[in-house]
Amino acid sequence: MNANDTRPARPRPVTAALSRRLLSVAASLLLVIALIAACSDSEDDAPPPPDNGGDDVATPVDDEEPTPVPTPTIDPDTENDLAQALLLTVGDFPSGWTEEPNNGSESDSELDEYCPELAGPTLGRTGVAETGTFSGTGFGEASQELALFVDERAATAAIDDIGDLAECLAVMINAGEIDDLEVRAFDASVSPVSFVQVGTRAEAYRISLHIETRDGESADMYFDIVGASTGRVAFSLLAWDIFSPFPTHTLEDLATRAADKIEAANIPPFGEEFDLPTPTPTLEPIGVSRSSPAPIGTTVVVGNWEIVVESVTPDATSEVLAANQFNDPPQDGHQFFIATISATYFGGEEESSSFSFDVSLQALGSSAVAYREHEHRCGVIPDELDAYREVFEGGTVSGNICWQIESGDASELVMFAEEMFSFDNGRWWFALYE
Repeated sequence: MNANDTRPARPRPVTAALSRRLLSVAASLLLVIALIAACSDSEDDAPPPPDNGGDDVATPVDDEEPTPVPTPTIDPDTENDLAQALLLTVGDFPSGWTEEPNNGSESDSELDEYCPELAGPTLGRTGVAETGTFSGTGFGEASQELALFVDERAATAAIDDIGDLAECLAVMINAGEIDDLEVRAFDASVSPVSFVQVGTRAEAYRISLHIETRDGESADMYFDIVGASTGRVAFSLLAWDIFSPFPTHTLEDLATRAADKIEAANIPPFGEEFDLPTPTPTLEPIGVSRSSPAPIGTTVVVGNWEIVVESVTPDATSEVLAANQFNDPPQDGHQFFIATISATYFGGEEESSSFSFDVSLQALGSSAVAYREHEHRCGVIPDELDAYREVFEGGTVSGNICWQIESGDASELVMFAEEMFSFDNGRWWFALYE
């Protein structure tokens, strides 16, 4: 694809005011989803939980022998502590993501009206915990809720109704439950999502809806709900984005990490004593600042692209001059610097884009003056990155980019990437030195 190609029309950018409102609406939706997920029961005809003196521990039943409820030998709070220890952390997310603590639970009274068959105590649940809200570049956000159950059967049963829960939420959206004086949501619909199998059982659904402000600004919004169980643990991942769905490959990676963390903990049967898993230390995120650039060979997610600096040639003057006889040598005190990069696109199965349309790259050294690729060109370079080529889901473009830099900048040169169409002015940093 070249610069003159006709691109499909995109929704016009929302204003800053709408972007803030979308964040508020998204938070409301995530809260409702989390509340519904927390109330997921087994079969509709299951009897109410017996009064056994516990928190919300009950016996899931079916037509066979009921599972006995063990007599707890541990403080009930330890199950909540264990659930908390099994949650994803910001270190499980792509470089540059952050976590904002949640504001606590609110009433789920809407469930009584829209989902009466799903409201009520969760059968067999012994502990529960939830993360804050994780966010990276752009609008997209994600969160996780995790629950422990008396046994594997109860955990698996908690995943059975994910599709019905998504349908219920769509009904609530279309009924105007999240509308306010500024924004209304409508045309919500639900579809299953093809998803990698993790743990014992996994289900995934997408809620698509439309958002419109009273000023006429509009956008499409997408919510993905993933539920999975491993042993006596069940968890849900909730992710949303606008214009296009939350990247499925990122969500699948998070679900796999969540299941792996649970399996590695070797959770004992309910009622047995255990030691809490050792928490993984939270390291300073790489790639989020000039002082902590991503090392060469490290993948960083920038919008819908995964970018890797594969290698660098700090003084590529001879290579550039040999590439074309009409190339001019660098100015006095300058040299040509080549970085070899690869960029993989993940924008949705039906989507495509070009790297140059979505991302800009600049270099910066100790002189503290940025180098733009087109303003500080090297001329014709070998194996140049075809940044205008159209790329579809999972496709990768690789090649060289080059800047003419002051020689004194070469030893500390870094590259920073920016999204071309973003409201947060985020920058992602890459080291161009070993």
